Amino acid sequence: QEMVEVQAVRGIRGVVYGLDYQRQMVLSASSVVPDSPWLLVYKMEVDEAFAQDRRREGLYFGLLIGGSFLSILAFIIYWMWLTRRREQALKQELENYRHMLEQQVRNDSLTGLANRRALDELLEREWGRAVRDGLPIAALIMDIDFFKGYNDCYGHLVGDGCLQRVAQVLQFNIQRSKDMVFRYGGEEFVALLPNTRLPEARQLAEKLCQALQREGIENQASPLGGVVTMSVGVACMQPPHDSADSGHRLLENADTALYAAKHAGRNQVAVCADAAGEGGRASPTPR
Repeated sequence: QEMVEVQAVRGIRGVVYGLDYQRQMVLSASSVVPDSPWLLVYKMEVDEAFAQDRRREGLYFGLLIGGSFLSILAFIIYWMWLTRRREQALKQELENYRHMLEQQVRNDSLTGLANRRALDELLEREWGRAVRDGLPIAALIMDIDFFKGYNDCYGHLVGDGCLQRVAQVLQFNIQRSKDMVFRYGGEEFVALLPNTRLPEARQLAEKLCQALQREGIENQASPLGGVVTMSVGVACMQPPHDSADSGHRLLENADTALYAAKHAGRNQVAVCADAAGEGGRASPTPR
């Protein structure tokens, strides 16, 4: 590179690169002074000349780096949010699946009613509440009359349909939200009635017997009018505060009453009242 003064003497005009007397790169512009032998040479250091452009380039570069960093950060945050959302969805799906399995474990697959396991769990809770609050609790055990003959006459598939219809009748007529009906096993069903006294429980048992008989499900194996009927054992207890029982004595009393109803001719209700939790005498109520 030539010195800018040399370039001016050689007649180079305009803005040019060159060296100053300190051998530093500069930008220069030269012009002739009219009517004189003088040349005017203007010079400016390159760093000073391009300082604004370099600051602008630095700003643009900084914005580019900052934008890239924010984009990466936003992507990471979005990925973490999406991962968390998927994890929550998976947990909810697993929870729903677990709940479904629990429901299946506690439900009777044929009738859709709660099963004996669910009965044991609910009975223990309601018995504990009755002990704490000093409330009565009642239970009905219901057994379809002559059901073995029904299966022999119509076949087990039709028998399953009969059980489903009986379950529907029971569910429809047990209307209090706190009351619940269960399939106890075979052709037996149980209704658990918290905070229910004996007259109310007996009235409900009579209502259920009548509702099933009105349903008119044919049963040629039954001598009781040729329709499906059932016998019901009713038990009611008010457990003492120091009771260590879990409520199974209540079911035992209801089962005793059911046996009395069967022995008395079926299609009827028998009751067994036991306020102290020490057993009671079953008495059938003929219909």
